[in-house]
Amino acid sequence: MILARREPVGREPAGRGRSAPRAAAVNAKAALDADFDEVLAVVTDAGAANGLPDGVTVLLDEAGEPDEASSLRVATDWCARMGHHDVVVAALYEAGPLDVAGWRLLAEATSTPIVLARNRRGRLAVARLEATVFSLLPLEGRVDVLWRSRPELLSELAVDVEP
Repeated sequence: MILARREPVGREPAGRGRSAPRAAAVNAKAALDADFDEVLAVVTDAGAANGLPDGVTVLLDEAGEPDEASSLRVATDWCARMGHHDVVVAALYEAGPLDVAGWRLLAEATSTPIVLARNRRGRLAVARLEATVFSLLPLEGRVDVLWRSRPELLSELAVDVEP
């Protein structure tokens, strides 16, 4: 499962050499290749789904002022209704991209209900969440509030990230 936040077309995320839409497509393709049950993209504008590969389920975050938490809530609500027991989420325009092996490694990590991906530079905007923590997610704002408020629920996992 992928969590996507919309960024203006053509804007390059800081420190990245590719455009945000291109990074989203690369991340989505790697997640599809990792054979997840379902790959989602949550967008705040239907046009933001342009360029995503076939096979990605697109959900629309219709919050008055969409943010990380509202988009993640859209995704986890969908996943709960579809019977998914855990999700791997990424803010597509900030996350990486992860390669297929990185997605799989994170998906298989079960040491704690929340597993955060990291590389040698620090935490990435990628995490695995068990369904047991969906109800703990913030209603608005930044999702990392949960990481700080419930550190006993999380661990970190080193993953390879393509340059």
